[in-house]
Amino acid sequence: MNIIVLAAGENYIDSNDKNYPLCLSEINGVSIIQKISEQVSFNKGSTVFLFQEKHIRKFHLDNIVDLLSQKRSSVFPIPENTSGAACTALLGVVDLNQSEPLLIISANQLIDIDFEKFVEFMHESDSDAGTIIFDSIHPRYSYVLLDNAGLVIEASEKKPISRDATAGVYWFKKTGEFTESVKNMIRKDARIDDNFYICPSFNEMILKGLKISAVKIMASQYHPLKSMNQVEFQHR
Repeated sequence: MNIIVLAAGENYIDSNDKNYPLCLSEINGVSIIQKISEQVSFNKGSTVFLFQEKHIRKFHLDNIVDLLSQKRSSVFPIPENTSGAACTALLGVVDLNQSEPLLIISANQLIDIDFEKFVEFMHESDSDAGTIIFDSIHPRYSYVLLDNAGLVIEASEKKPISRDATAGVYWFKKTGEFTESVKNMIRKDARIDDNFYICPSFNEMILKGLKISAVKIMASQYHPLKSMNQVEFQHR
């Protein structure tokens, strides 16, 4: 399986902590990047951390990933500006095996879940894609609308169309399906606030009649971490 860990946007930098990458912030002496690295250590395929190229050089993020993963994971440099998370992820998967499953995780949050079990559920349910959801109505999140069977029939970004917000984790049965969906979004210029986001790529798959599932967690299991202050608040 391919795993992409997104940590390349300016929202992954903590201006309240001398502009260090937020993923280097520590909770009880353990950095966020270490926690995420441990969560994805089950993967036998390609695990790639995406950082801005300038931050890799400045903060030696490639060395850190090597140490944490015992060189089982790699780092991919991203230019300073892209047109959103979907474009960043697209750059990260271009050299990966397009027939392999893909798991996308954001590094500015922590989720109390076993990702290996989440992936197993997606395979066992014969889904083409899937996400993790929790209860919210805040327009900062992406959202999915579910049918009576619990399958995703619509996705949106920064627009609550249900109470099912996504936790920023997306799985695709084939990496190539994600690649094609994002390219279709770009062709349609389906931007939100001038950016392309990952969640709306589900809409391209829905148009093809593909099966998209969701696993629900408690809101207390989702920890968005936008600054070190929020890290400290979340884990008092």
